[in-house]
Amino acid sequence: MQIIVNAGNGSGGFFTWAVLDKLGADTFGSLHLNPDGMFPNHIPNPEDKTAMAVTRSAVLENSADLGIVFDTDVDRSGVVDSAGNPINGDKLIALMSAIVLREHPGSTIVTDARTSMALSKFITERGGRHCLYRVGYRNVIDKGVQLNKDGIEAHLMMETSGHGALKENYFLDDGKTYLLFFINYYSINSLQLIYMIFSSNVILLYLLIFLRTTNGICV
Repeated sequence: MQIIVNAGNGSGGFFTWAVLDKLGADTFGSLHLNPDGMFPNHIPNPEDKTAMAVTRSAVLENSADLGIVFDTDVDRSGVVDSAGNPINGDKLIALMSAIVLREHPGSTIVTDARTSMALSKFITERGGRHCLYRVGYRNVIDKGVQLNKDGIEAHLMMETSGHGALKENYFLDDGKTYLLFFINYYSINSLQLIYMIFSSNVILLYLLIFLRTTNGICV
């Protein structure tokens, strides 16, 4: 599996050689892995258009399976699929929600209040509950912690900025760990992102998940 990592000259280069390479991934073509506090290429930010654009170009040029964009300290991330489509914001939350809800049916997904009606529809159609809370990743994560203390299972907390935390990772704000969950599903379960388009209240097309089950394709 070939994965392009764009660390943006932040601290995310280690994820390439200390994690992905040792797991057997092909990371040839990765970008801006060496730390440089002057950030000479672009802002290390998964919401930055330049960061996503150069990652998209590298994915397509190398025929890679995935591209990953990190922020400076690797607590936020975004993804580019093999067709060059950017997966961030609501789209990344939808993707992670689909994965979490397969492992934890009925879980509550906590997000900031900026997410769309389309995301709420996506989560509820898959048996989950969507809790929208105050903007700010710390608010979102703390809400998830409180829900679990109150006996409400909340396994994923994510903000549209790319911050995310998992219950099984002790609610740590960690952009690389939830990506490892995604990469695991992508490689083992042959999860294929086809295309995702969000509007204010309609999901035109999300994703297809090809799973090795007796049911074949689950949409």
